[in-house]
Amino acid sequence: MPVGRYRSEIVTGDTPGTATEIARQIGLWKPEDTEKNRITGAAFAELTDEEALDRVMDLKIMSRARPHRQTASGATVAAERCG
Repeated sequence: MPVGRYRSEIVTGDTPGTATEIARQIGLWKPEDTEKNRITGAAFAELTDEEALDRVMDLKIMSRARPHRQTASGATVAAERCG
């Protein structure tokens, strides 16, 4: 039987530093993670659709997200943007 793969991510209104520390404490943020694995809501909104699709699978943290973004995963947000 195939085993499903689940992704965890944090989408929050917190600052990048707070969100990263929470992710570290729960084991989501690893020492090898980089800026490619986190983004602010404003920076994500500035990405082109192509850039968003390229980036979304690497994201673990979206900080300073607006409330309507906090209910959707990064993959959902990218899918919405690309129709």
